[in-house]
Amino acid sequence: MPSRTPPVRVLIVEDEIVFSEVIRTRLIDLGYEVVGIARDSRTAVELICQLCPDVVLMDLRLPDPETHKEEPLAGLDVVGKLQEKCPPPIILLTAYESPELTQQASAAGVGAYLTKPVSDNELDRAIAITLARAKDMAELRRLNAELKAQNEELDAFAYTVAHNIKHQLAISIGYAELLEMDYALLPKDKLAEYIHELVVNGHKLDRIVNEILLLARVRSIEEIEIYPIHMGEIIQEIQLLSLIHI
Repeated sequence: MPSRTPPVRVLIVEDEIVFSEVIRTRLIDLGYEVVGIARDSRTAVELICQLCPDVVLMDLRLPDPETHKEEPLAGLDVVGKLQEKCPPPIILLTAYESPELTQQASAAGVGAYLTKPVSDNELDRAIAITLARAKDMAELRRLNAELKAQNEELDAFAYTVAHNIKHQLAISIGYAELLEMDYALLPKDKLAEYIHELVVNGHKLDRIVNEILLLARVRSIEEIEIYPIHMGEIIQEIQLLSLIHI
């Protein structure tokens, strides 16, 4: 027997008891699970972080928990606090709307915006849209995190490659300058040694360039051929480079 999809868990943040009960009843009739009701901004933050609802219906005007005075934009303040703690998908509820308020709500991270009174169709549609947007935003954050990690890897690789190229170039330039200054005075064995070192360093630079080209090809294909490498040779080369630096 196939498992049933669990109902969407909704938290209501509304100080008006009558309206919150109407919304709660409608949500239950539509097949949603109401996990709690908050009457002020502080309780809203606490319940959202404790219960982790799938979506929050947030009233725009909420009373201050200390003074009990109604704050016109308390809902947006709650949204801002939640973005730093446990940001859930949020639908803003208000008795009026304006272009400025819509812009503020969107900038704060609100997924949808509903004007009271709310019909069942509007409520159901807003929840569906908000959850879809939240899913898209989560995927976007995941992709951005992957891109950031890849960029950091590329930066580290570029630094390593640049260091290796500069090192090999410094050696080649050093031998070339010796040949330029003392070519006529150098014995044949020294000439052969310097030329040999130039050839060796030239091959090393060629390998570094080939590694860069290989990385570019690897990043453009899906399937990569994996084969064993000779770590002993790599370690010996690293040890040799370390001795040169000393």
